[in-house]
Amino acid sequence: MKEKQIKIDNIGNLKIQFIEVSDPITNTIIVGNAYGIMPYIKPLATKLSENGIQPHWFAFSGQERTEGEYSQKQCVNDIVNVVNYVKGKNSNVNFLSHCAGSLMTLEYLKLSKDPDIKKVVIYGLLYTMNRRRIIAERKLNNCKVKYNLSEEDWAYNPLEAIDICHAEILFCHAKDKLNFERATELEMNLVISHQRKNKIKWFEKGYDEDNSEIDNYIDTYVSFLTKR
Repeated sequence: MKEKQIKIDNIGNLKIQFIEVSDPITNTIIVGNAYGIMPYIKPLATKLSENGIQPHWFAFSGQERTEGEYSQKQCVNDIVNVVNYVKGKNSNVNFLSHCAGSLMTLEYLKLSKDPDIKKVVIYGLLYTMNRRRIIAERKLNNCKVKYNLSEEDWAYNPLEAIDICHAEILFCHAKDKLNFERATELEMNLVISHQRKNKIKWFEKGYDEDNSEIDNYIDTYVSFLTKR
């Protein structure tokens, strides 16, 4: 199969990458984690494009040599700019957000109350950032991320944003060690109890370190994101 061509548009300091899809069913913004554009992003975007979804992804400020600093406030501003860019093509926009990126997405939705965002997939919700702070700061430094996370950022509680978010959220959570460090089963059940419209689907393994696991997620993602 011919490899999908990745295109890039520059919006301010951000480089937005995307795979063009003819007459897409929807447009999905893939929001990555705190460390930059991970190896699973491109194969995930390719799978989405093969199913009629036009994917867009980007590095936040402070990641991947992008100008600026990685903080919650700046990340939310980055998401605003990416959403406005994608809406310039098509108002049908949704999110597929990962780990710390899911917290930035939730804060964006809380502050913007964006009525056009109807569907959000959250993979590996980072329920308590502080719990992984030592590991995260080491990885941020190893990945050369210029970050300026406040104590409030590290202590962010996603429940308030989930409570008031009008979009339907599908939480996809793996039962492996990494994802249970991000959020335990008890915490995920608490998250779901806050909004009846939201759902959770459990998986045995995540795809953070094994791209082949994406195949076990893609049907769930496509079905949810394209559902009217």
